[in-house]
Parts: sequence; C-alpha cells; structure tokens
Amino acid sequence: MFRVSETQRLEQRRGAFRLAVACPVHVVRAGGVRLDYRTADLWLTGARILDADELTTGEEIGLEIQLGEQGVVEVRGRVVRLDALSTGVGS
Repeated sequence: MFRVSETQRLEQRRGAFRLAVACPVHVVRAGGVRLDYRTADLWLTGARILDADELTTGEEIGLEIQLGEQGVVEVRGRVVRLDALSTGVGS
C-alpha cells in the first residue's frame, strides 16, 4: 500500500486528474464476500466504481483491479461517497 503526503493531496485536489478507464474490479467486503464491478475512473488516491449500490458510505473494502496485461493491483480503501451511478472509494 502507498501513502500520499498532505502536499500531494492538496495538489491533487486542485488538479483532480482522473483517468477514465473501465477495468474489471473485484470488491472484497468484510467476511470475504466478493462482488464484481467495473471502474469508471482511477486517480491517485481512489477509484469510481459503477453500479456498486450494495456498498455503504464508510465501509472498508479491498479492491482487486485488473489492469490488462499489467496484472492485478490489490488495495484497501473506504467508500467515501455514493451517487445514482457510481461509488467513490478513497484511500
């Protein structure tokens, strides 16, 4: 897992660079329940996941993101916001 300095967080909020990419993602909930979704975009400290309405704000989850031929990236995160189309997960 990586950590981002406060300075980088401030710069990222100002720039808010997001990579629009649809990748398969497995969400692992407490107790090991796995759910399959797709990302809408990725950024330095998070991801937006489509149609993940089973998740709840504040829920701690694991993400296994398939990055094509580069392999799988595993990260931990927390659901930070929900809207009608997507779920925001941040570190």
